[in-house]
Amino acid sequence: MAPSYSWHPGAFRLASRWAVPTSLFPDEILSSWLLRAALANGCDPLAFMGAIWPMQRVWTMDLDRHPKAELIDKLSDLSGATAASLKHATLHPIAQLVLSTAPPSKQSWPWILSVGSRNRRRIGRAQYCPRCLATDESPFFRLQWRFAWHSVCTRHDCQLLEACPHCSSALEPHRILVTGNGLDYCMECDRSLSREVPSQTPLPDAQRLQLATDEVLRAKQTVYLDKEISVASWFAVVKFYIDLVRRALRAQTISLEAFAPELTVTFRNDLGFVPLEKLALRQRAHLLDCAGRFMLLPFEQLVSEFSAAGLSRQAAFPSGMPDVPPLRTLAEALPDQGIRRPVTQRNPLRASHFRPRSQREVERMMRVLRRRTSADTDS
Repeated sequence: MAPSYSWHPGAFRLASRWAVPTSLFPDEILSSWLLRAALANGCDPLAFMGAIWPMQRVWTMDLDRHPKAELIDKLSDLSGATAASLKHATLHPIAQLVLSTAPPSKQSWPWILSVGSRNRRRIGRAQYCPRCLATDESPFFRLQWRFAWHSVCTRHDCQLLEACPHCSSALEPHRILVTGNGLDYCMECDRSLSREVPSQTPLPDAQRLQLATDEVLRAKQTVYLDKEISVASWFAVVKFYIDLVRRALRAQTISLEAFAPELTVTFRNDLGFVPLEKLALRQRAHLLDCAGRFMLLPFEQLVSEFSAAGLSRQAAFPSGMPDVPPLRTLAEALPDQGIRRPVTQRNPLRASHFRPRSQREVERMMRVLRRRTSADTDS
């Protein structure tokens, strides 16, 4: 198994103004570091952040998206970590690379899992690897566990979890108390998130797609179907295949249903139109597995499978020709079954079969019918 990619190097040997300096571990997400710093200094996270940033309810928001510059500067001054290292422990740099532009301030971010904050409670889809927490000298949460294309821990070759394995509660480590257990314990049932937790075998193509996507982010470009594309274009291609599979699950046509035979019929109602970032891990992993299967096929085999399923250009790209070069190449290789009819006079009887007539049209037809009936009677 290929090693996990490193998203930031962390920060060590800090000249901190805190009583107990707390190093930022490699790949640790900002909120996890703040929780560990609070506990190390003998404070509840609520009181700790209240002392650092008064009058701000920090734990009611998604602190890992893009904390304000004044908070980063103050944390840097107190902890001894550089502002740059703290910024790289947030989701903002990755989101900006994925979108090729600054992510929105209030809306959900594509490809970043939502935590679903409501006051201090969470109902979102934050993930974790139980084996990572079990082997950590000091348990901490990783940045990559918030990525929507991640469903596997490549270090331990196991499926991630998104809730407590004992009570199914969402992860809420920010509610921890200094008198309680560590970050690897559930805040609801107070049982370990990492001990005696059965691990599930990951889906192979979802795992390969995850590794390929991480490599694209590391290199900041890639080649797909012999076309050099950017990070944003890569994610556009992944989204195309995911959307194709989702339409296949909702479709009534044989051609589209051929692309997701292993997804049971129960997924039809579950998937609906819920964004990928808000889907349950099981559903998201299956979609990524299907998308990965297509993306890893050679071009000739991909076109062959699409054609064998009877998939036309219009069925694959209902919104028209795509802007992404490799997808345009794929679209041009598919049969064009556009409907071209000669321009003829509209048949009102045929049109009425597809839509109800308006009240004005019905009244007009009644007047015509009465005139014809009156004419027939007079004759």
